[in-house]
Amino acid sequence: VNSITRYFVLPNNDYNINSNLLPKNQSNQMYGSVNSDYLPIRSIKRDFIMTYIRLFLTLFIGVAFALLCIYLSTFISFPSPLAMVEEDQPPYLYLSFKDNKNIIKISRRGSVIQLKTLWGNFAMSDLRGMVYANPHTSKGDLYVADSSKDSGILRFSDSCSRWSSMRKFIKEEVDSQTLGVEHTYSLSIDTSSNIIYASFQHTDLVLRFYLSDFSTVPIPKKIYETHYEVFSLIGNNVTYKAPSHFYPGTFLQFGDVGTHKSKEQGVRAVLYVKHNNNNSLDSVWIANENMDAVFILSPSTGSLIRTLRIASPINLHVDYQYNYVFVGSKNKDKSSDQGNVIAYDINDGKVLRRYSLLRMTHPTGIVSYNGVLYIADQHTTAIHSFNITTGRYIRLVMSSDDLNKAG
Repeated sequence: VNSITRYFVLPNNDYNINSNLLPKNQSNQMYGSVNSDYLPIRSIKRDFIMTYIRLFLTLFIGVAFALLCIYLSTFISFPSPLAMVEEDQPPYLYLSFKDNKNIIKISRRGSVIQLKTLWGNFAMSDLRGMVYANPHTSKGDLYVADSSKDSGILRFSDSCSRWSSMRKFIKEEVDSQTLGVEHTYSLSIDTSSNIIYASFQHTDLVLRFYLSDFSTVPIPKKIYETHYEVFSLIGNNVTYKAPSHFYPGTFLQFGDVGTHKSKEQGVRAVLYVKHNNNNSLDSVWIANENMDAVFILSPSTGSLIRTLRIASPINLHVDYQYNYVFVGSKNKDKSSDQGNVIAYDINDGKVLRRYSLLRMTHPTGIVSYNGVLYIADQHTTAIHSFNITTGRYIRLVMSSDDLNKAG
């Protein structure tokens, strides 16, 4: 059907139409058989009304759509096509998985580039945090936390093999024979002092080692004072005991020395934070999920600078472009609420921004680049991106289905 013309019939005397002006058979030729008392005519009045109704509906739908776009723009940031192309270029995102014995490399757009980036004679099975020897430039040897029973901290080469783009295994720097090393969780490096910080979940402990030979760093002077300050914040729900001694290299011990019960294994991420090239203002942030707190300590003395109360903190990340420290807050009741990533000011610890999404209840991985915050959620096995400045959700970078399809 190429076109449709609307007709209806009225008594011809309503419009003073002289039927004698038409051939007797014209109506039959043009319109088919009709009643002789009526003539089919175009309804100018009806077309006029319908035209305005269509114009009104078109205008209404257009305005409603525009308002919807404005409303959604307050929550969602839409990337430009150029930004999407740029996200396929370096730097890339590297993912560790609990049951995967390697690290996956993907683009910031979500395309899988490599399923394996490490090679050599190593047997790790439960990967957690990782850090470069120079985290500010993403260069130097790569250190990986392995939380499996017999392992601790693994070191991989600085440069990648040309033929495979993989980092070669060098050695296991710390293993389970080292006192306090049990279920390695997080790593962070102080580049000015060449010291690596490591948290160990089952012993509720943070240790320090020199990167040069992985000998332990002397215990800080204020360790006892800090320990009792932290101990006073625990409350009656946890049965920590005050220790009579500390493991060599201890920076902060939660509760007693030794392996803790599952309800007393709250230590999670540790993060060394530099302050405007002034080493005297540097700090170490330590998250404890069971205590619902992040403790900020002086790296030189071990004294407690500040305590941030936050529900179930599990991960930490610093962005020096914005002077933000991001804290991933886990929601233990996955069925009813959502987790958060909260941005704190480096200097005074004030809350600056919140990033949240329904069902993102376990934000274990946090990294940022060029104004975009990338969050890996363990509960949904997905990666999401947010605009750092506005807090708006950008998009789903990678889902669990994407990873399964990649192998």
